[in-house]
Amino acid sequence: MRIQINNVSHDYAGTPVLTGITAAITSGMRIGIVGANGCGKTTLVRIITGDLAPAGGSVSVEPGTRVGYVAQSMHTTDAGTVGDYLLADILALRVRLRDLEHAMAEPTDRLDRILGEYERARERYDAAYGDTAEERTERLLGELGLSVGLDNAIATLSGGEQNVLALGRAVIALPDLLVLDEPGNHLDFAGLAWLESYLRGYPGAVCVISHNRYLLDRVAETIWEIEAGRLTEYTGNFSDYRFSRLTKALSDQAQHAVEQRKLERLEELVRTFEERARVTGDPKWGKRLRARRTQLHKAREAAIDEPSIGDDPMRIAFRHAAVKSDIAVEIRGYSKRFGDRVLFGDASLTVHVGDRVGIVGPNGSGKTTLLDELVTTGSWDHPHLRIGPSMRVGYCAQQRGRLSESTTVIDAMLSAGSFTRNEVFGVLSRLRFVWEDLDRAIGTLSGGEWNRVQLAIAIIARANLLILDEPTNHLDIPSREAVEQALDDFDGTIITVSHDRYFLDAVATTIVELVDESLVVHDGGFTEFWIERGPRLATTGSATIDRRRTAVKAGKPATTANRTSGPGAHDGAATESEIIALEARRGQIEELMAQAFAVGDYRAGRRHGSDLEQVRKRIDELYERWGT
Repeated sequence: MRIQINNVSHDYAGTPVLTGITAAITSGMRIGIVGANGCGKTTLVRIITGDLAPAGGSVSVEPGTRVGYVAQSMHTTDAGTVGDYLLADILALRVRLRDLEHAMAEPTDRLDRILGEYERARERYDAAYGDTAEERTERLLGELGLSVGLDNAIATLSGGEQNVLALGRAVIALPDLLVLDEPGNHLDFAGLAWLESYLRGYPGAVCVISHNRYLLDRVAETIWEIEAGRLTEYTGNFSDYRFSRLTKALSDQAQHAVEQRKLERLEELVRTFEERARVTGDPKWGKRLRARRTQLHKAREAAIDEPSIGDDPMRIAFRHAAVKSDIAVEIRGYSKRFGDRVLFGDASLTVHVGDRVGIVGPNGSGKTTLLDELVTTGSWDHPHLRIGPSMRVGYCAQQRGRLSESTTVIDAMLSAGSFTRNEVFGVLSRLRFVWEDLDRAIGTLSGGEWNRVQLAIAIIARANLLILDEPTNHLDIPSREAVEQALDDFDGTIITVSHDRYFLDAVATTIVELVDESLVVHDGGFTEFWIERGPRLATTGSATIDRRRTAVKAGKPATTANRTSGPGAHDGAATESEIIALEARRGQIEELMAQAFAVGDYRAGRRHGSDLEQVRKRIDELYERWGT
């Protein structure tokens, strides 16, 4: 299989999005596509899959190549049941095969053509393992964390569950190239573990757009970065890509500094020659001046642009009101049910001021319901959901129901505590908004813009208790890191629900798990929680997750459970601890490299780069030891 992208360009209303992109996808490739929101990632994959015609260039696809594409959101379908939707492609092939069989049984002078069509259809059917499709589909529903059957009506599923179904449909068909746009947005942790394992072992090529850094680390073997309309290819996973970007930026910075000093000397020389030519009037000085100007012009053209490590990140700084109590939130005997379905039964939890709590659980277990009720009904006098009297809540919700879609951004901000339009813009401009955005209706905002507005409201309100429901959804990686940095600097209380494991590791110091209608507290960050609980939470399909990148973060597979006891258990625990420490150290060194770049200290950057390379090698050695 080969898909060749030839000098592809595209624009929207005259604004270039992609410029002269040339690349190739071949059998077995594992490609992760990264870039800022709006840079053209989705446009590129739509062109690759044939869903969108490019404005310039072409895409050539080897004949017979089957491409499966899962967009971020599932479009409304006429299929009545889950089975009808998931098996639509297989069922269509079965109907086609039967029609061709009937045609072959009838007298015809087109038999050779019908036989050829039948052979091609049969090849597609066999390649998708059509005879076992129903059995595989039933199993897949469980692996994706969906407690539904093939006969369930699609209309009864939530939007998130319908998006998971779209992923299932593509997987069932087993295309030669599987293209996924943010596939982890609607999966819980067990589903993500299964997806990572599945993509690592997928028999065809995989192309993934994702802001999930762990997913990119565990699946991608090639990174395509889209920046300023151009595509740059990097070998390795996301961590390798980041290291390459930082190292190149520091090298370019050193070269840029040398070139700038050379330009300054040439500019000074031109000024000197200009003065001498003016004073003396000597034609020789005029000739020398023209030669130096030519030299300066060529030097400017040859000089590299000032290096960058990406778009300027959002600048977020939370200011919060003083707190006089010790308890931020107290949940006592909380119960919740919808009809016969019980979400919580006599659940209890105490969150002290300054705690940083990450709430996890399967999709549909009640995480969002708990946060929403806590915000909308909680108070110090509530019998079950108590919020400290001096707590000022900042809430980032997944849905926009708490604000009318016709409400403008400026009105939402003013109602949160702003006094002037300039004050509002002072906050919003640090979150990548422009002046015209103040008058936009909430209903016109993208998912990422909505999350940024909610963060701005929390800043304006001077919240000391942040309740965050999937705050990094729809944010690009630099924006996610900016949010993480801001929350790291925030010394108030945080309660967050997130499927972003990297985010939870960076923010949460306590994990609360929804289990058996209760809230179970686990001390430590998400990595420690997943080491303890991952093997029991992961679905059957996650047992083959690639050990090298997931053994410590995602827990040991069931087949190696014997390592948790016996003579080798101590060595395994020591390896776990060292990997966790080194992963944290790697993040610290990457931050130091970025800081060195920011201040132009390329010597320090190179020193940190050398340290980072040693740490990365040691991590790789430990993962190999862990997997043997």
